[in-house]
Amino acid sequence: MNSFLNTCSLIKLFGYMPDGAVVNSCELTNKNGIQLKVITYGATIASLKIPLKNGAFLDVVLGFDTMEAYLNSFKLKSAPYFGATVGRYAGRINNSTFSLNGKSIDLNNNNNGHSLHGGNIGFSQKQWKIKNVTEGENPSITLSYFSPDGEENYPGDLSIDLTYTLSEKNELIIEYVATTSEDTTINLTHHSYFNLDGHNSNILEQDLSINSNKILETNDHNIPTGQFLNLENN
Repeated sequence: MNSFLNTCSLIKLFGYMPDGAVVNSCELTNKNGIQLKVITYGATIASLKIPLKNGAFLDVVLGFDTMEAYLNSFKLKSAPYFGATVGRYAGRINNSTFSLNGKSIDLNNNNNGHSLHGGNIGFSQKQWKIKNVTEGENPSITLSYFSPDGEENYPGDLSIDLTYTLSEKNELIIEYVATTSEDTTINLTHHSYFNLDGHNSNILEQDLSINSNKILETNDHNIPTGQFLNLENN
């Protein structure tokens, strides 16, 4: 464990893994008062609190208050992956198999015959290590995870550094850096559910705009077909 973990006031005990491993949380605050809470389980964003004019805070990211709740969420028929980091491969891989360098790679099947979000125990359920924390302007936290060759049947040792930065422009910036010992496939993503009105309201009156000209077509099982559809005039 890095020595600063024992002295940094931003890092606190959040809970324990089933094997007794400690899960820590880290809270960052930018100069505008926005508070970001990250836990080492799944490199997960547990909350993102925005200060209001009345002095209260509004949490705009869905999450759980306890470690037990996060663990139990992955036992549900459709796990929500609240705030988690998803890998090695976000989304579905058709029939749990892909071809790489002329070789067929068979993955664990965990979603109607397909491989979803990295398999049975993806990065969302792994214990990440806190590598670095910065305070002051644009505070950030970097977490790391090492995925050995053959984990969930993916080839190659894979080392990942993930950095969350809370900018003074009130941006939540997510950066991934990954290196591998051999050719592999990787598709990391973040899985927060945002509600700009907080936890006690729906999102029916909220609009989301995405600057894109095309969208990737998927079939009835949400498997990409490889076809890109034009969004013009739609």
